[in-house]
Amino acid sequence: FKKVQPLPEGLYHMQAEGKPLRVHLRLRKDGTGLLILNASTVLQLNNTAAEYAYHFIKGTPPEEAAKEIAARYRIPRVQALEDYTEFADRIQTLIETPDLDPVSFLDFERVAPHSADLSAPLRLDCALTYRVSKGTKPDVAPTKRVTRELTADEWRAVLDKAWQAGIPHVTFTGGEPTLRDDLPDLITHAEKLGMVCGLLTDGAALAKKKYLDTLLQTGLDHILLILHPDDTAAWKAIKLIVEADIFLTVHLTVNKFTAKDGAKTIEKLAKLGVRNLSLSTPDKKFIGDMLA
Repeated sequence: FKKVQPLPEGLYHMQAEGKPLRVHLRLRKDGTGLLILNASTVLQLNNTAAEYAYHFIKGTPPEEAAKEIAARYRIPRVQALEDYTEFADRIQTLIETPDLDPVSFLDFERVAPHSADLSAPLRLDCALTYRVSKGTKPDVAPTKRVTRELTADEWRAVLDKAWQAGIPHVTFTGGEPTLRDDLPDLITHAEKLGMVCGLLTDGAALAKKKYLDTLLQTGLDHILLILHPDDTAAWKAIKLIVEADIFLTVHLTVNKFTAKDGAKTIEKLAKLGVRNLSLSTPDKKFIGDMLA
């Protein structure tokens, strides 16, 4: 008997129709793989499961997939079809029920992001610029570490190499990345590659609906907005982003200035429709007070 040869190593992806969901499969040399749903749920797959995932992403008709799997692993075609159909149903359940625990309900082995022995990271953060918005303290960005910004062509080359290395997720950060005129073009490039693409911003530029619409049309997948509660533009941006129905997380740094009205800030975010909140603090006691 010939030894079963694993599928070609590499990164494969699909975007679910009508839903803000991307599925990535990173196939290893030994035929095993990682299946990544929306850059958050990571499933460790053995050889046969990785092959099922490969055909699922490729959109191979079930009968054809069963035929190939049966031939490669010398199992009855009926059994291969049954196994493939069951696998596809389980993945579809995860897609349609994002909060479902894959371990408890679907008998998958879930791997927490960045916890496994990975051939490449699952996300790349790209600091496009260390320039900051007007009124922001310049010392928040490490400007002394660099002598110049990379050009758009250089960033496109970085994104190409990241994709070739099997990295499915990129986040554009800064400084303030919206100060780069070529940000929409870079998001578009990441979208064409098949990457999940995020933006870390103070929200000032996104308070302008025309600019926000431009970014949304490029294929941007999620936004992490750093909120300064006294920033009127940031609140306007949050309202527009929520109305645009793109995944949004608002980040609040809890300190002696923001903690005083922290509860009111969170209530205001909830009323606007924000569903995801990120907190950080230089002093742990503030977090306890906020959560209480």
